[in-house]
Amino acid sequence: VPRSDPYFDVAIRMAKEDYERLPTADILVFLKVGREVWLRFMQGRGRKFDASAKLSEFFAMQDCMESACRRFAVTSGVRLIVVEQQFSSPLDTAQLVFAELKESLCQAQHV
Repeated sequence: VPRSDPYFDVAIRMAKEDYERLPTADILVFLKVGREVWLRFMQGRGRKFDASAKLSEFFAMQDCMESACRRFAVTSGVRLIVVEQQFSSPLDTAQLVFAELKESLCQAQHV
């Protein structure tokens, strides 16, 4: 989040709070979304704020976040699962994540 973003201070406080209070996860799931799917989600929300805040310009931030997740996984030993999100319902996404988690855990048991 750029320092010029009006929510920068809030984002920093939230990240600090999470880091200090939440336990380290065993598995980190990163939902990766293609640009077209992301734009469909944004359009589907129909929020005037999204357009006025120019949120469509922040798609590239996903690469930074994925890179941070990968670094964290390496340095902490946490298993990272990257799930390619589709344009679907929250239930469908949860089922997709569940299937990926299940597959990852089965693979880990066979190693």
